[in-house]
Amino acid sequence: QAADTADAELLPSRAQHNGAVRALQAEARSLWRAEAAKLRRRCRALCVHGANALAANKALLERLYAQLDARLGARVRAELEAVGALVQLMRAAVESEAQLSHALELADGAALVVDESLLLVPRRPAMPAPAPRQRLGQLRLSVAQLVGLSARFGSEATGSTLPLRTAIDVLLRAAAAGELPPLWRQFERTVLLQVCRLFPSAHAAQVSWHALVLALAQLPAPTSAQLAALAEACERNATPGEHGGLTRSSWDELELWFGPQPAREGEVAREFDVEAALKAALFDALATRHANGASRLNQQRFVLYTCDSVPKAFAATAFADHGAVSAAELHALLHRDELPLPEHPPAELTPNPDPFSLAVVHRLFAELNCDAGKDRVPYLMVANNPLGARILSACELYRVNNVYAVLEAKLAAVGDLAIDM
Repeated sequence: QAADTADAELLPSRAQHNGAVRALQAEARSLWRAEAAKLRRRCRALCVHGANALAANKALLERLYAQLDARLGARVRAELEAVGALVQLMRAAVESEAQLSHALELADGAALVVDESLLLVPRRPAMPAPAPRQRLGQLRLSVAQLVGLSARFGSEATGSTLPLRTAIDVLLRAAAAGELPPLWRQFERTVLLQVCRLFPSAHAAQVSWHALVLALAQLPAPTSAQLAALAEACERNATPGEHGGLTRSSWDELELWFGPQPAREGEVAREFDVEAALKAALFDALATRHANGASRLNQQRFVLYTCDSVPKAFAATAFADHGAVSAAELHALLHRDELPLPEHPPAELTPNPDPFSLAVVHRLFAELNCDAGKDRVPYLMVANNPLGARILSACELYRVNNVYAVLEAKLAAVGDLAIDM
């Protein structure tokens, strides 16, 4: 009444406004009551639905437990039947005096214990351990890769030398076939040409692939004393004759300067013996197979391949004469890749005469006032003579050729030098 009285005193527009507000407020309260009633009905519906779901799950759980009980009962019955069958098997084996697969023991009459440690039937042999392998590098050849490359060279050559173009083609084909380390695929023909020219032969445009294989094997350089001892041992173990040399058995008995070394007491054996594998690979690479099927390794040529200087070649050739060589030995020393030399060398052909021919060697001995048929000359005597100095400086067979250093320099120049070579 007070509100109505107040509204009556207000202007008509103001009274209408207040009446509209009160009507809106009454409508909002009715809406709130309706929504609260809906919320209560929904909550009751959710409670009913949850109760029904729990009741359904309870029924499912009861059926699951019933199935589990049935399966466990079936499993127990099957195990008891198996035990009964095993008892019958044991009884039959005892009656027939047959051997059981395992030693069976009945403990306290309640359980059947199978003792796996008392096998009466022999165990199957264990699988053999895989053969150890050499760790592969990105640039340097492993022993297996060296063997494969030597086989490729041997299939293309009839001796210890190859034409320069053929040697480069062999290296390119081996790299393309994945038989060489991965970085070899980056080398073009010009790089391999530079590598092959490090190993010239007495003939023009020829490559000493035996020397190339030994350089790729990266053997440690022997001393002059080691070379003399090696040459003496090779001559002692070699078989004489036209097809003489070192056989496989004599090669295996030969002790080289780089190994293999026997394991010391208390030392753990290495997984892969690189020296032993490399020794076997060298015989396969350097040996000559004759028509009768026998393989022989020319001991003089092998010893000269291991020399990295002319003085060492003198010491290895004339190990019994303190490094003083005869005319024939000096001629052979200068023709390493052609050993064994024929007894009667063919006449020299022009226009490319042999700069290390027997006639040149005889002229050197004449300048040294020595008899080419019986006298011997040491290295210093030859090196101090003008003609001898020219001959030795022209001989490129005995020099240090680090193939990997050349290849690493090429890779470094293009920024592809790997860390693990």
